[in-house]
Amino acid sequence: SSGINAEWPLRPGGHCLPCLRSTFTEVYCTCGKTKLDPPVACGTPRPKCNELCSRDHPCDHPVGHACHYEESCPPCAYLVNRMCMGGHQIRRHIPCHVTEPSCGDVCGKVLSCDSALIPLL
Repeated sequence: SSGINAEWPLRPGGHCLPCLRSTFTEVYCTCGKTKLDPPVACGTPRPKCNELCSRDHPCDHPVGHACHYEESCPPCAYLVNRMCMGGHQIRRHIPCHVTEPSCGDVCGKVLSCDSALIPLL
C-alpha cells in the first residue's frame, strides 16, 4: 500500500484501487487545439496532440516537432552553415543548435577559464 489512500481497499497484489474522481471541465493540450471532453477521470493522461508546436523558438527555422508537455522544446535540427569555433572555415550541414562546431584542426584558442593554450580539435 502506498499509504496515500489508506481508507480504500487494496487490489490483489497490494495496489490501491483507481481514483474515482473526475473533472467536468475540458482538458486541453499545450497549444489548446486538442481536448478531452468531460467527464475526465482522475489520472487520465493529457491528450496527445499532433499539431506543430506553437511555442516561441530561439530561431526562425521551420518547426519540426509536435505540441508537447515538456518544459523545453527539442533542439533545432535544421541544417545550417556555421564558422568553426576557431574561425578557420565554414562548416556545412551543422544542426542549428550546434553553435560552435569544430573543424578538426588544432586551434590554440584560449579557453574561457584563462588557462594555458590548449589545442582544441
